[in-house]
Amino acid sequence: MQFETTPLPEKMYKYTKVDQNFYDLLINPKLWFSNPKDFNDPFDNNIRLQEDLNEKELRLLAQGKDFIEKSKFDEETLVAYFKKNPHKLNDIYEPLKQLISNVGICCFSENYDNLLLWAHYANCHKGVSLEFDVKTMQEWFKEIKRVNYQESMPDINILEVYKEEILSSLPFYKSNHWSYEREIRIWIKNSGLISFPMHAITGIAFGLKMTEDQITAICRLMVRLGYTNVNYVQAELHPTDYKLNFIDVNIIDAP
Repeated sequence: MQFETTPLPEKMYKYTKVDQNFYDLLINPKLWFSNPKDFNDPFDNNIRLQEDLNEKELRLLAQGKDFIEKSKFDEETLVAYFKKNPHKLNDIYEPLKQLISNVGICCFSENYDNLLLWAHYANCHKGVSLEFDVKTMQEWFKEIKRVNYQESMPDINILEVYKEEILSSLPFYKSNHWSYEREIRIWIKNSGLISFPMHAITGIAFGLKMTEDQITAICRLMVRLGYTNVNYVQAELHPTDYKLNFIDVNIIDAP
């Protein structure tokens, strides 16, 4: 499996509704890294297993010391066994599947003006889109990549199954049905709340259905909390096209 990488943009965006979790994020900057089993895409983090191994590959597999010790069989017996029962190769993938199921993923988009993302993730335009500086986040998190969209699940050779680069690339594959999201992901080895530097937030776009009072309250809170060099805008309907315009929000200094 060869993972294709493309350069990241300067900014990435996280759509969210305005609730207690949002305020907690601002007050104590932490991002929630979800377990893939909680995602809305049931295919997320799934892999396609190569079962058509040739005899050389089967022999390399059978020569693995740990596998030999666990199986209590010699190399020739294992090669013959897997040739006769190729479906049993799935058993070797089970520990990998368990490992994958425990990772944490935080999702962003490279676009802040996507109508579907505003509807699905920002409470039907009553939420916000937070802008993050990618370079700052890269200094904090090792694995940040664009998602690769394709028709088929990643195809993994059993001889590479436990390589670190294989494990770390799996969260960055999705069905091309989701390509409209233009997703960027951060991957870590465990799910949960993880701290990030507050100066990584460089902008906030308010949904077109947010009230002036809501916007003012959030702006004042961010100023009081020490957020600096933040760009504040609000979405509005384009007069003729199916898209959003964004207008600057006048910041009232916090008392």
